[in-house]
Amino acid sequence: MTYIFKNTSFDVPILSNTSGLRITDISSKTKHPERTLTAHFWLPATLIPLVEIVIGDNSSPAVAEKVKKMLISWGKAPVIVKKDLPGQLANRILQAVIREAVNIVEIGLASPEDVDTAIKMGMALRFPVWGPLEHVDAAGVDLCCSVQNTVLPEISNRTDASLLFEKLLKEGHRGYRSGKGFYDWSKKDMNSLIKKRNEFIVHALKKI
Repeated sequence: MTYIFKNTSFDVPILSNTSGLRITDISSKTKHPERTLTAHFWLPATLIPLVEIVIGDNSSPAVAEKVKKMLISWGKAPVIVKKDLPGQLANRILQAVIREAVNIVEIGLASPEDVDTAIKMGMALRFPVWGPLEHVDAAGVDLCCSVQNTVLPEISNRTDASLLFEKLLKEGHRGYRSGKGFYDWSKKDMNSLIKKRNEFIVHALKKI
């Protein structure tokens, strides 16, 4: 960091792509924490427009706005994360989805295949143009409040990793890298799946 600050102009924002480290901790080791922020590019970064700009405890909101304008000029879709909390923004949402997806398998409500199908062929198809809070307003806050009062008591509220994760790890099943996780990867082709994912992203971005 010392080298970076010595070799950049005083008005240049210093950005980290981290999603696991707090930018407040990183910037505390610099002489100019006000211009040090996170700019977390979502993978695959060459395709996904989202970039999370995280404002640390000592970061300047004005610098964050400057970075946002720069990213927009690059064709990205930046969002401002106003607090430096674990998970930033999108990962907090993703982990909530994963927690309940795993819970559904764990309690025997549905198979891994059907959980993924329900997401891929259902709600996920709407998300590029219909976010969850737009959904709330469209359905009605009153209806969504009633649904939450009925459903939330029945879904997972774990604050640690799933017991099913622990079971899989004890059995040596780490996912694709070990050949098996929720799926048997000797029967599925990861490379073709990634190719299909990337092609879908490109196609979807042309439509929105």
